[in-house]
Amino acid sequence: MIDIIFPAGKIKKGSRIVIWGADITGMCFCEQIMSLQYADIVSFIDNKIETGYKNININKPEWLRTNDSGYDYILIGSVNLKSMNEIKRILTEEYNISQDKIIAEGYIPFIKSSGIADINSSYEITEMIRKFGDNNEISGKSVQYIIDNVKSQEVIVAIRTLFHNAKSIKTRLTCAYILFSVNAGDGELLELTYKELDKCSMSNPIWFHYFMFNFLNYVVMKHPEFRYYNYYLDIRKIMCDISDSIYNNKYRKDSVEKKKIAIASSAPLLGGDWHITKLVAGLANGLSSSGYEVAVFIESRVYSEEDFFINTYFVKTDGLSGYAQSNRKVFDEAIPVLYSEGNSMSEHANDYVDKIVDYNPESIVFFGANGTCATRVLYDLFPIVFIPTVTDGSIAFFHCMVCTRISSFLNINDKFPWKLEKQELMECQPLLILPVCENVYKREDRGWKEEFIVVTVGNRLESELNNEFIDAVCKEIKDREMLKWVIIGISSIAYINEKYDELVKKKKIEYITYEKDLSALYKIVDVYLNPDRIGGGMSVAWAMLEGVPVITLDSALDGCNWVGRENAIQGDYAALVNELRRLQDDEEYYMNKSITMKKNAQKRSSKAHISGVIEIINKAVEIFNQQKKEGE
Repeated sequence: MIDIIFPAGKIKKGSRIVIWGADITGMCFCEQIMSLQYADIVSFIDNKIETGYKNININKPEWLRTNDSGYDYILIGSVNLKSMNEIKRILTEEYNISQDKIIAEGYIPFIKSSGIADINSSYEITEMIRKFGDNNEISGKSVQYIIDNVKSQEVIVAIRTLFHNAKSIKTRLTCAYILFSVNAGDGELLELTYKELDKCSMSNPIWFHYFMFNFLNYVVMKHPEFRYYNYYLDIRKIMCDISDSIYNNKYRKDSVEKKKIAIASSAPLLGGDWHITKLVAGLANGLSSSGYEVAVFIESRVYSEEDFFINTYFVKTDGLSGYAQSNRKVFDEAIPVLYSEGNSMSEHANDYVDKIVDYNPESIVFFGANGTCATRVLYDLFPIVFIPTVTDGSIAFFHCMVCTRISSFLNINDKFPWKLEKQELMECQPLLILPVCENVYKREDRGWKEEFIVVTVGNRLESELNNEFIDAVCKEIKDREMLKWVIIGISSIAYINEKYDELVKKKKIEYITYEKDLSALYKIVDVYLNPDRIGGGMSVAWAMLEGVPVITLDSALDGCNWVGRENAIQGDYAALVNELRRLQDDEEYYMNKSITMKKNAQKRSSKAHISGVIEIINKAVEIFNQQKKEGE
């Protein structure tokens, strides 16, 4: 029997509960709640079963109409997602039950004859994953529960062993997902996972692999050290297989309209305040002002609960309308913004390409990373200019690529082969979206004294701040009384809280979960400390605009591209800390750095960027036409 642990975290202890469903799951919930004396079970609700259980009455659903004040929660006793959603619909639409009263998620399934399984039991966890991978019997939510709760090294070793020995590809992919999510992955595991994907990219349900693909690319953004030598080649091969399996043949119209550009985004554009949305809008508006007809196409990264066997970081369908309204505000009125449509990710992918083909642009400017294989289809039809959102390799197909420094990309190619056939790299100033400073902050309002305040900003800092980096910085904070580290973008980091709890208590390390007005905050801090990561360029640029010296290693490509290699640190974390110490101690050196940073940022005008992109678009058209001529 599969026991399902009831979601105690969503139910207040001592409350009154109605359980919808008097079958195995409902009875399982009942036994656990009663044995723990956790809550009072008022009634079961079931249309088919009439005999009571554990002296608890079983009533028909109509009972809810006349007893709405007799319970605090309705707990749905089903792990089948279709059934669960239908029951939720009945409760809200037919019985007018508030969604706040309905508990329909957070269930944790385990294989056990009775009672609540121990989360650190490696045998039970691996058996659960194995059974899940073999027959789909266990909800993906239980996988997330493991990720959130497993701390035992024994369990991690057991899951890694299962990855190597399991017969089911789905089981192995699930193990890889868990291991990377708990930061127990490495380059070897990533390489083996891509080999698994290659085996099944044409034979198994394609979107399972599409999801795993996106997740693993997300992992590498967080842990660039996991990349192995053939990383980009492996990605490209599997993406080509996916493209061949989901796209129908596409044909371009014979004639094209000059100065008509499609800006295509594989990023979902999560609202007008999101930095990628601002980059796309900045380019679209700039090209439109320069006399081009422009339309924006967004591949809606939607999913249903049935598309994937594990919860993903994609945007749910019902969240798109709010983002669309927010996005619309940042684009000029004359620019249409079109979203893909469909009932599955495959339909969305095809509709995305169809809309671009119907628009029939002279060329395409593509924003994004490795989250779509659309460029594989579009490459033969249109000239493509690729603008990566981070300074990293990619498997996107393009005729010209925009980069800040060609040398940086060539350096990546030396380490990891990813260069595509007939690739053309062209340098262009990055687009600097100017922030809006709406506030005037004062240090005293935040309880800050005359410390030397160092800030780090990001939305993936829990993994970007590796332990070695944290140790180097925290040692300096311990040694220097007036040094303070403000970490923006996260509420806490476990390693810091465990090892440097005294610094947190003394407020020498302070967290700010979210700061909307970064420009105002930058005016009252001293230094921006950039971790060795992929991404983070925009927050670095905004700090530079305020004259805040940025400390970054030259290996952190996005940060290095903004400050300039001559202003980046060549060396290790010790060299980075030495730079921090010099900025704190040497006032003249600090002022020179501040002036340099501001001047470098101010050079990046939007006009220079638009002019550079137009030049690259013309080059892409030239290359495309030459390829077409050679093909004929």
